[in-house]
Amino acid sequence: MRRSPCASYVPSREDRRRRHRFRVLYPGRDPCVTVYPKHTSCNHLGNHSSNLPADCQYASATLNTTPTHSCSHPYYATSMFGFIKATIDDALEAVCVYLNVSPFTNSSTTPPPAPFNMPTRLPGSLSRDRQSQAQGDEPFELDRSYPPAQVVQTRRLLQRTGLPVEVVDTILDLAEYWPAASTITQYASEKVARSAYETGNSAHLLYLRTPPLPGEFKPESTIGGGAAEGFATGRFIGRYQTRGQHPARKIVFKTVSRDQGWTSNEGRDTYKGSWSWFEVHAERPKSIGAITPAEHRPLVDAEVMTKTKTSDYNNSPWKRVSATKKGVADENRSPTSNPEEKITWDLQRNVHAGQDWKTHWVVWKHDGPDSGPVDESTGAGAGADLIRCLKPGDRINLVARAQFPGWQNCVRSAEVHVYYAI
Repeated sequence: MRRSPCASYVPSREDRRRRHRFRVLYPGRDPCVTVYPKHTSCNHLGNHSSNLPADCQYASATLNTTPTHSCSHPYYATSMFGFIKATIDDALEAVCVYLNVSPFTNSSTTPPPAPFNMPTRLPGSLSRDRQSQAQGDEPFELDRSYPPAQVVQTRRLLQRTGLPVEVVDTILDLAEYWPAASTITQYASEKVARSAYETGNSAHLLYLRTPPLPGEFKPESTIGGGAAEGFATGRFIGRYQTRGQHPARKIVFKTVSRDQGWTSNEGRDTYKGSWSWFEVHAERPKSIGAITPAEHRPLVDAEVMTKTKTSDYNNSPWKRVSATKKGVADENRSPTSNPEEKITWDLQRNVHAGQDWKTHWVVWKHDGPDSGPVDESTGAGAGADLIRCLKPGDRINLVARAQFPGWQNCVRSAEVHVYYAI
């Protein structure tokens, strides 16, 4: 290993890390003087133009940039670019150490093992546009969730390293180090949403309802501008405070279902022309009193829905959550006042005239695609705009739908897993 110009200085492990980062950022340049901390013979943090040691005379040449002072140490540079670059490097290194992935290719140093049960590999979901769907009984591994107490303690440990809170939160989000609220429903027998003339040729069967999402629920102002009951105070759901106003990060849905199994239309054994599907919507309590102990219990049985429009909630303690085109909720306006506002999201179609039960997994992420036309090849919809609207206290409803005479949605089981940040 090359020694520093200061004969009494022996590079530490952190210095070797900085040297490696410099080689990656500035290939072909001499990293020798960039890895030394502040020492007595050269104060790299000061503005000194005279009496410099020999190693600092050529320091500015290693960067090929105009230094902010005579010794342009990149790690202690006072320029905004240098500061941002150093911060990003520290964050990337922290992510690598956190995930137990060594960023050092030419070093025998091994990062310490990750505490608790942290991921030991880079998750496949680091891509912001990735939206996973496993269709037609394909193998699918549900992403792991972590106990809230463990996430809180891990967050505190990362903060003790001196990283800014924003960087710590970014690390946790990149690693998807989140707890999850899971709801699994399977009744004694299969449930059928059957479209018939008596129901207006449209069936709505509420199959699954999640408990209110954890966090601090605060009632919102009413349409008239007055304060709702308990507007100044909130109520905790669960034991831990969630992160941000919209803490939901990801929702994983699983459905096991099929349609009536016959058809007179084109599109058999595909998702085209299928009028048997699932949709999702969210409800928000109007006041603290709406969250009763009964709301935390699962449905006893599937229910035929009678509230399908926003106006149906006028005399209800709950209201529909609506999203604008950009995925931002506007609770003080009626969705009918803006055609771009959305209150229902298509989740998954059944295979057209499928004879067998099919298992579908659909993953929605807060930074994924917003709602739009259903993918004809997979039958799945998107709903990132719904996730960005969710707040503590909201509940998610999974509804089995069928439309036009003869169509059915036969459901065997369903699951909803909501991952949220704390």
